[in-house]
Parts: sequence; C-alpha cells; structure tokens
Amino acid sequence: MVNLPLLRSLDVTGYGLYPGGTGEPGLHARFKPGLTLVLGANGLGKTTLVTMLYRLLTGPYDFRAFAQGGDLGTASREVVPLRGSPRQTFAHRVADGAVQARARLTFDVGGVEVSVERSLRDLTLLGFNVGGDPLDQDEELYQAAMVSLANVSTFSDWILLLRFIVFYLEDRRALVWDPTAQRQVLRVLFLDPQHSKDWEERERKILAEDSRVRNMQSVRSNLMKRISHVESLTVDAPRVKKELEERDRDQQEAQESLERETSALPAVDDNYERARHRVLILEQDRESRYRELEHARLLAVSARLPQHSDSARYILTQILTEEHCLVCGTSVPEVSRSMESRIEDDKCVVCGSKLPEGSAETPIHLADARMRREEQDFHRIESDLEAASFALEKSEGERREVVTAIQGLRVRIADNSARIEQTSATPASGGS
Repeated sequence: MVNLPLLRSLDVTGYGLYPGGTGEPGLHARFKPGLTLVLGANGLGKTTLVTMLYRLLTGPYDFRAFAQGGDLGTASREVVPLRGSPRQTFAHRVADGAVQARARLTFDVGGVEVSVERSLRDLTLLGFNVGGDPLDQDEELYQAAMVSLANVSTFSDWILLLRFIVFYLEDRRALVWDPTAQRQVLRVLFLDPQHSKDWEERERKILAEDSRVRNMQSVRSNLMKRISHVESLTVDAPRVKKELEERDRDQQEAQESLERETSALPAVDDNYERARHRVLILEQDRESRYRELEHARLLAVSARLPQHSDSARYILTQILTEEHCLVCGTSVPEVSRSMESRIEDDKCVVCGSKLPEGSAETPIHLADARMRREEQDFHRIESDLEAASFALEKSEGERREVVTAIQGLRVRIADNSARIEQTSATPASGGS
C-alpha cells in the first residue's frame, strides 16, 4: 500500500516574503488534522507557499518533461536535477536572493515522522531526520528514505504521487489530458513496489521495441523507394541520358552567359553612376540659373517703375515671380506671362505702351540685356538637363536589363542543377 505524506509543520526563517512579527520573525505554521485553508490577496505568496512545500519534499529534482514545461507523455521518467531559474525560483522572488533563507518541513510517511530542512536560495539539503534520528546531508540518502517509507519502487514514483495526488500545482494539466501520467499514477497506487517496477521496465522495453520497429519500417520504406528509383532508371536509361545531356548543354550555355553579363555589369554600373552624377549637377545648375533669371526679371521691372513707387514695384514683382496678386489674393499666371512679354518687347509692364527709344546704356536696356542673357543660359541648362535625364534613363534601363539577366541566369542554373541532381540520383549517390 502506498503511503502519502501528512504535513505536520512548516518553519521559514530569513525569507523576505514571510517576515513575521517582531516577537517571532519568519513563518511558523502547524497543520492540525482536518482542512487547512490559506487565504490572502494576490501577491502575498500563497502559490509560493504551496510550491515551497512541494520542493521541500522533492528537493532540486523533477521529471525532465516537467522541468521543460511539458506533459509527461511517453518521454523517459528519469528524474533530473533542476538547473538555473527553476532551482532558484524562491531566490528570484526576494531582493536579497534568499541568501540566508531556509525552510524546515515536518511530515509523517507511513507512521514515521520525517523532518527535512533546505536552503531557499538553491534548495540545497541542510539536514533531515527520520523517526527523530538525524541522517547525513545526502540527497541520495534522502531519496532512498522517501522511497522506502512511501512504499514505492523509485524516487520518480514519489515525485509522481506528489505531482498528481498530493499537490495540484498551477503548471500541471489535468490527468484526463495526460493519459501517460494517468496510467503511471494508477500503476503506483494499485501495484506493490516490485510489480510496479516490473511493469515499468516492461513498458520501457515495449516502447523501445516499438521505436525500433518504427525505425526499421522507415528504413525499409526508404530502401523500397530507392529500389523503385533504380528500376525506373534502368528501364528509362536512354531517355534519362538524353535529358542529362540536354541539361548539361543548357547549363554550360547559362554559365557562359552569366560570365559575360557579370563581366559587363561594372561598365554598365559606371555609365549609370556618371549619368546620375551629371543629372544631379545640372539640376543644381538649373536651380542656380533660375534664381539668377528671377533676379534679372525683378531688375527689369524695377527699371521701368518710378523710384518713388516702392509699393507698385513690390506688387508687380510679386505677380511676376509668384504669379500671385497681393491686392486681391488671386492666382494670375496669365498676367505674369503678359508682363514677361511686355518686358521682352520693351514695353511698359503696367500699360503695355512702347517705351521711348533712348541710349543703349539706360538702366532699362541694361536690365533687359541681363535678363535675356539669363534666359538664354537657363534654356541652355534646361536643354542639357533634358538630354542628361534621357541618357540617365537609358543607362538605368541598360543596367536593369543586365541585372535582370544575371538574376534569371542564376535561377536557371540553380534549377538545372537541381534537375540534373534529381535525374542522376542513384542509391550510391543518395547516401545510406
């Protein structure tokens, strides 16, 4: 008959979550017969308390599947040491890392009183006694004592009982969703230790044989596929040979084309960069020339207006440069073009009357001459920019064609390689 642990008392000292009072620091609980309830708001340490009771009984050990956060399943039920965070779960919950914290649990198993004390920093065994007799601080000795007192076959069965019968931890799924755990719990509960151990060993052998058979079936399936492939190659050898020859030729042509295109790419890239650089320079030059032309137009307007009419000069220059009337706020591009035309025809920008002929060196003529020079320079730059943009577009198209051709040839070569390998594959070249 299996013996489950009956908790008697818990004493925790030096642990920040359970400071206790001034008269009696720490936590000191005595579990009386009957129902014991632990009540408190969230974050006060109820889950920590239950986990602490569990870890005092198991020590820093658990099933590999549980240590990795999964189900028991068909995995090995070997008990492994906890590493890293799982082992230091209590230390991570307090600021001082639980350096001085320790806990002692007293419980009965099969009518024998057991006391175990552990460090809460890393669950190290600090001492335990059975029936009042202190024993060495040795985990293997503790595990052997629990196996004997609980009347189970292995320490893994002890942890199984704690996981699924004594405690109901937050990370444990219901037995109905873990059939393997359900079967193992029934084994421990209803079989004596020797029969339980024999049953588990036989189950492991069956699982090992099942795995071996599955592996053999997989090997047999692969062999049959390879035999079928060899037979198809033998029957269809002439067609396969012809296909391989054609693909080899195509592969060689693609490789030669790739080498040509790759060799041509640096020159194409260089042409593209030069064309792009010229466009950028001409765009900057065009912007500079446009500002010069705008300034010359302003001077031409100013030369035609009386010196005392600053307001009129400002309004007209605003229309000429921004195509916007400051008086009514209307956009007037046609008025701006009309003013430009009058300036070009040597007429008054306001009424359009022909200006009287004077010396070629009058301010009006000088301003007009400068404006015409700036217009010529601006149109020349615009013409050069248009030609450079066309050249850039052409070189960009050539570059795109070369890059696209290289990408297509690489895809073609990779596809040919895969098809050649697939067609020529044999058991000898396919590996074991």
